[in-house]
Amino acid sequence: MRQRVFQCLIDWAPLQPIVEDRIFEASAVVTQVKRPFIVVRMHTGFPVERGIGGRHYAQVWAHDAPGSYLRIDQVLIECRKALESLPHTGADGFLEDRWIETGVDLKDDTLGTITRYSRYQLTQALRELYG
Repeated sequence: MRQRVFQCLIDWAPLQPIVEDRIFEASAVVTQVKRPFIVVRMHTGFPVERGIGGRHYAQVWAHDAPGSYLRIDQVLIECRKALESLPHTGADGFLEDRWIETGVDLKDDTLGTITRYSRYQLTQALRELYG
């Protein structure tokens, strides 16, 4: 799922002029990154029903220089469009990506940015993975 999320965001043409190639895993962000940028955090994975499928959660954080949240809002809108357009095919058994929420305006003192996130639920069929 992680690779599918990253590749989708990297390939989404409307995001490229805004964030270019600045899409990171949480452990890879450094404070000297040009703004705006995106951080992807993968969360809990659990079975939907025994032996049938699995569900994963992902958060997409948009960071920008302190000031207006308008560019962050634009980034999160494009991320949602990108992730909701994921094709429901492939060897990984991907079935659905569902937007759950967009969080509140926050400030990240460590990175010196303002930030917001959107959270997604990704569902996959396990039978394609394990026969």
